[in-house]
Amino acid sequence: MNNNDIVIMKMEEYREKILKKDIEEHLLKAEDDIRKGKVRDAREVLFLHLMNTIKTRN
Repeated sequence: MNNNDIVIMKMEEYREKILKKDIEEHLLKAEDDIRKGKVRDAREVLFLHLMNTIKTRN
């Protein structure tokens, strides 16, 4: 393909392709964070999220 080529695809197919790319990028970043030790306890994160949710509802 060169810069003058055109690709035609269904919108649903395009969205799926973009979604897969987005998920892959997030997973690669997450794996990099794990390798670098940038992790937190899941219970702590979920607790803080729950507390913030309760706070914003009141």
